[in-house]
Amino acid sequence: MTLTDDILNFQTDRVIARLDAGESANQIDIYGFTPLIEAAIANHLALATLLIERGADVRMKDLRGGTALHWAVENNNLPLAQLLLEKGADPNAYPRSGQPILVQPILRRQQSIKELLYKYGADLKFAQDYISAKLIGHRFELMGRVDIVNHKNTFIEIDFEGFVLEFTLSTILDSIIQLKNNFAGRTLRPYFDDLEAVIDAFVTACEFARYQQYMANRHIDHYMHRLEKLAQSNLLLLPVGYEGHAITFVKCGHLFAKCDRGENSLSNPSVEIFYMPNTDLFNADFLKAFLYHRQNKYTVTTGIKQALNLTPIADIQLPSQLIGNCSWANVEAAIPAIVLMRWLQDNLNPHKTDLSHHKKKALYIYKRWLAWDKDWALHHCVEDFYDASDARKASRAAILAAVLAQTCKHMRSTDMGRANKILAVLETPAYRYVLDSYLKVYQGTEIAYNLKELMDLYGRH
Repeated sequence: MTLTDDILNFQTDRVIARLDAGESANQIDIYGFTPLIEAAIANHLALATLLIERGADVRMKDLRGGTALHWAVENNNLPLAQLLLEKGADPNAYPRSGQPILVQPILRRQQSIKELLYKYGADLKFAQDYISAKLIGHRFELMGRVDIVNHKNTFIEIDFEGFVLEFTLSTILDSIIQLKNNFAGRTLRPYFDDLEAVIDAFVTACEFARYQQYMANRHIDHYMHRLEKLAQSNLLLLPVGYEGHAITFVKCGHLFAKCDRGENSLSNPSVEIFYMPNTDLFNADFLKAFLYHRQNKYTVTTGIKQALNLTPIADIQLPSQLIGNCSWANVEAAIPAIVLMRWLQDNLNPHKTDLSHHKKKALYIYKRWLAWDKDWALHHCVEDFYDASDARKASRAAILAAVLAQTCKHMRSTDMGRANKILAVLETPAYRYVLDSYLKVYQGTEIAYNLKELMDLYGRH
């Protein structure tokens, strides 16, 4: 047994004995954490208080750059966060990934802990810049890194890729709701029932994801009564992480679908829909094991078919995504899957023409949302540019240039509207250097040729 074991098992007397015997309150354990961070992970206020009294450094970081305050906020533990901040914890600390502490309570809408962080100086713009850069990166499938401005008004690099599955679900949910309530969504009015079903499925998926947090994982049996109720629902969206990846599954009556646009989609459809003859197999115990136990590639590709005795009946082919923001792509894929499965639920033996028609409907709804979502995000990024400080304008210019260079093609008329909005920023004298840098770095490549064509069509002076 180690100090870490005693902390995680709430053995306060043993922790005291170890500290009395000379063990350091600032040692790094085999997991890369300090004792105080382990106490925060375990959600143990009394042990955290004891460790601080024995000299634990509240600003000390783990091997990935996280602090005890990160974990207190992760667990939404207001008293522990208050203690750490009172003792000097940095409300603007960020790990090597660059994600500010404030990001999670913003995305989870946890007002009390947000206000606490604001009180101690958490920088809202820093968190918003991180979220905005990540969301633009995911929506436009951007690759690479970009600079954002931190709380000290200096630049830090973050990856366009990588976003917590929980927040991917909630962000896409918010976007679908906004489209439905937006004037632009009027063309989808005949499909509002489908959109409502998608929204309901995403709401439940967000609930599943919340239970995947550390303390829920440790005490998932506390939520079994809720899982029992949810297992009886007709329509469910199931987010599943495995081996550093994340895909989604959809259950709709006797139907079960797997949405995977990654490597597996090279040999299988990106959305596979199966018939599940015995729905009794899909129960709370199954949900607990499937969502909250560590899975592997075999389980999510083959084992699940055997466990539920699944028979393939339909599929939807979406573009594969082997690199970049794969989990985002797999969450998106659930949208057409849900639409088609709702129809198939009442038409288990459709004619090919009927199935083809409803596939087109599902893809139409999905593609209309996808285009609107990108345009909506780009609009906000451009609008934010004009209200930003000089440093943040430079950051947004770099983000917009990445969208232009990686996604806008001069031969696609639909891209020119986006390109013109971006070029209205990048062709201003203060930011022409961004485009000139791209042209210099990519000289002689298709990227440089495409950029020149876009600039010519825009009318570079």
